Amino acid sequence: MKYKVITATNRTEFESKVNEFLDLGWQLQGSHQLMTNSNGSFYSQTMVRNVLHLKDEVIQLLNSIKTDAEMALDGRWDCTTTEGMESGFEAQIFLIDKVLDKLK
Repeated sequence: MKYKVITATNRTEFESKVNEFLDLGWQLQGSHQLMTNSNGSFYSQTMVRNVLHLKDEVIQLLNSIKTDAEMALDGRWDCTTTEGMESGFEAQIFLIDKVLDKLK
């Protein structure tokens, strides 16, 4: 599980940050807080992300990449043509990017 505390000095910025993290799969942990100190007021919200639920999806994506590589190595996929590059290498890059995005 990952843990992050979101802070902002104004409500609009705070809501924007919290919504951005919600869109990325983070969840609220408890309620928000409005804190005041000698530097002024700021909003705070604890966010958590359960990375374990990503395991099955990441395994599936990695298996797809592995299958593509095996097909290229044993000649089932011609990676020397434009069509082969578009259907193979670009697909692998897309899958790798998806894995990396999930792990952020």
